[in-house]
Amino acid sequence: MRYQINTKEVTLYPALPPHIVKDSFITYLYWIVTAFRLEIRAIDQLVAKLNACLRVANDTFRATNKKQYVNFFTLIIALVEFDRDEETFRLHSDTFNAGSHIHIKSKFSSIVVDENTAYETSSSTKFDKIYEIMMHYSYEYRLDVSQRRPDLGIINVLGNNNKTRIPRPEGKIAEAVLESLNEFLQRYHEEQRAGIDVKLWLWKDYKTIAKLAGKLE
Repeated sequence: MRYQINTKEVTLYPALPPHIVKDSFITYLYWIVTAFRLEIRAIDQLVAKLNACLRVANDTFRATNKKQYVNFFTLIIALVEFDRDEETFRLHSDTFNAGSHIHIKSKFSSIVVDENTAYETSSSTKFDKIYEIMMHYSYEYRLDVSQRRPDLGIINVLGNNNKTRIPRPEGKIAEAVLESLNEFLQRYHEEQRAGIDVKLWLWKDYKTIAKLAGKLE
């Protein structure tokens, strides 16, 4: 099982450097399966739903000619949380105003993600920090810029905007995740400016497809 980072139809992100992990996407899957303590049958069902969702992303490109940007980690989280009826799935809103995040006490604070990676560091990264950063970048934020730009008033921005209070990374892997997220969102903006039709999946998209995934297999 291997997932491609970039095709003409779909860009999967973020991707970690090969000196940290050999395969970013299989690693994300492993982290999430471990964190939620999924059993074999649940893993098989998750992978089937994940692959079905990615087929939908490809089909959406063919129907709209819009390249799809999909956060692989967030897609898996949405599938698992919906399937397990996790409170976090319901509490996360579709759009956040900057500064009004819902802070949910993490149950993953003891899970370290870099114990089985090639990267050796004295500064470990915990799963809850990866979760926090990934989720932050899966939202659109509304910023009131009317004092500086009365002509604009309230604007919508993505999670890489510094005004959205980006979570601070803790550990080398979290730093690499944050760097990759910024690189892929920068690429998304560049393709937009170049006139390429692109669609960035946000939490509302992951939420919608997670609810449908059982019917897509």
